[in-house]
Amino acid sequence: MNKRLFYILMILPLFSFSQGEIFRYAQEVARQQKVTAPSLLPPPNNSNTNSELITGNAASFPPGETNGIAGITPIGPAEVTITSELVDDGYQGDYVVKVFAGTYNGGYGRAEHQNVTVSSSTTYEYVLLYRHSGTSPSSGRFKVDGITTVEEVNGLSATTWTELSGTFSTGVSDTTATFEIWCHRPFTSADGTEWIEYKLTVKAQ
Repeated sequence: MNKRLFYILMILPLFSFSQGEIFRYAQEVARQQKVTAPSLLPPPNNSNTNSELITGNAASFPPGETNGIAGITPIGPAEVTITSELVDDGYQGDYVVKVFAGTYNGGYGRAEHQNVTVSSSTTYEYVLLYRHSGTSPSSGRFKVDGITTVEEVNGLSATTWTELSGTFSTGVSDTTATFEIWCHRPFTSADGTEWIEYKLTVKAQ
């Protein structure tokens, strides 16, 4: 429920309104907010009708999105965590995955979507929607591993929601791929709060 509507419903009973009047007023507030609310963007790659590889967790875009991190493995020091977060990123869907870098200098944390089934000799397109927070020069990394030609992009440091898009191709013997989203902590000037939030879509071209 919208916070403004919630507070209105809490306060109105203090005044001498009938239940019918309260209900009609709440409906009108909700209608006005629906009209004035900005439209959410459709998922990236929405025009691509091929099957989505990333489904069933908070990293997924609708309709495959769920609140949770099922199928995502945290990699790094023992204190590294990944969580599902309720966040407004401007796109359809409610949740993102948040990856923390760990609590020691030179540390890292990463989320892995391991052994995702792919077709051999196929070109895939991906869009990573992310934002990063942390003391410079901490940053993020996106990597597609476990295939003949590894795809890797470093230096993900945008602090507002940003799309990273690209393609990768599988080899003749490739049947699975692992998608890695990293958060690196620098050796100096770190405060232990570095993180990266993301959603990911991957489809065959």
